[in-house]
Amino acid sequence: MLPSATVGKFDAVTAGSALIGDASGLAVAPMPSLAAYAAALAYPAPAAAEGPFTEDAFFAAVRKGAADQAAPLGSAVTLKQTHTPAGIIAAMRAVSGQGAYVVAVIERKDTFTEKTANALTPSKAFTILSGKSVINKNAVLSTYEFVVFHIPASGKATVVAAAEQPHAASGT
Repeated sequence: MLPSATVGKFDAVTAGSALIGDASGLAVAPMPSLAAYAAALAYPAPAAAEGPFTEDAFFAAVRKGAADQAAPLGSAVTLKQTHTPAGIIAAMRAVSGQGAYVVAVIERKDTFTEKTANALTPSKAFTILSGKSVINKNAVLSTYEFVVFHIPASGKATVVAAAEQPHAASGT
């Protein structure tokens, strides 16, 4: 759970909460909301645009993490971070009129490109996943970002929970 996030009520266990079918009664359909959120996370940051979601602690942490990675690299290495929706795992409605909760996965790719003749020493996670302890030209670290959105009946979607897990790395 993200700081100050809350999760509303679902229908009683005996009745069960309905899955989202056509997204009627929601401010935005789940996939467009997820796609907009993923695109806004990119580094370097895209031009500011009004999205169907509110920025949250996870959003701020991912953006800050990218900037913190890029800063010490200076002009010798570029960092490009992309976030691509990998799918919706589950989507269920909250109690009547309270919107829905969507569990989704975003794949983040951190691509580092060396612009000098120097080599990079990768992070411990990168070395464990790739088996490489030196990077001469480029490196890609892939991470799954698991997010839970609340999509209200009206207004903007809000991420209420998030976690991330590196899952692959490669480099030359």
